[in-house]
Amino acid sequence: MPATTMPTRAELSEMMKTVAGVEIDPGELQQEPQVTFEELGVDSLGLLGVLAAIERQYGIEIHADIDDCRTLADLEAIIRQAAGPGGRRS
Repeated sequence: MPATTMPTRAELSEMMKTVAGVEIDPGELQQEPQVTFEELGVDSLGLLGVLAAIERQYGIEIHADIDDCRTLADLEAIIRQAAGPGGRRS
């Protein structure tokens, strides 16, 4: 079974723009992975949309409490856990 490809920060930024309507500079995400989604202007509904888009695009099931996903680093950890040990960045 092939490893699941993980979204890059640029891809996550694009998903946030498309799904949540919030334009985020991928460079900002690269430099500050601990910035909160609240600080970025992404609300919980937007974040749920991003999680659903990740599930569809990457074929993984994410079972996480939205309250545990406050930062990009949290989101990446949740994606890694959902993808399993074979998950890797695209």
